[in-house]
Amino acid sequence: MRKLFALILVLILASAACADIKLEMIRYKCIDCGKEFMGFRGDTSIDDSKTPNMKDPKYQLSHVFQLGNKDKNLPECSHGIKFHKFRKTGEVSYSISTLTNYLHAIAAVKDGGSLNAKLQEWECVLCKKHYYSLGNEELNIRDWEKQPEYIFNLKGKAIPKCEKLGGHLYGHVFEPTNSGSGRSYRIAELADRIYWVKQ
Repeated sequence: MRKLFALILVLILASAACADIKLEMIRYKCIDCGKEFMGFRGDTSIDDSKTPNMKDPKYQLSHVFQLGNKDKNLPECSHGIKFHKFRKTGEVSYSISTLTNYLHAIAAVKDGGSLNAKLQEWECVLCKKHYYSLGNEELNIRDWEKQPEYIFNLKGKAIPKCEKLGGHLYGHVFEPTNSGSGRSYRIAELADRIYWVKQ
């Protein structure tokens, strides 16, 4: 009965339209090869004039990875070396849907700073599985039975159907649990489990 009440409450409170969540990013360019990259605002800067350690190839290659793959460094410098000489070129805000197209060019800094973006953990009250979102993304949508059509992870995969439901009912009922300031490498670790809502 409690689960049914929670489901009804979610369906009543779910908003008709979801906000277009944007994240604040820093833009960088390699002064050797000209390749452009991004990092989260609040994270440790990869600009080597602001973070001298980044001038050390061993440090950079052991601390700067791709947001879409925590085990891979950013694409190599086209000057025949693996590391870059980064310089900050500006700041910009991007929607999460846009950022998913550039996961290979977004820096995930191991032991990096606390971001200006909340990492929210959710638990489905029906199947008890845990999911995540960034910023103020609301995973409880009005078109509850169409979650796989609207909710995707950072790598573009649709959210799985709730295993506790049968017939034509597919949706999770999300309840927020832990939240806090995200860190880029943690986001990279959770990239398969961080979801956003398609507009």
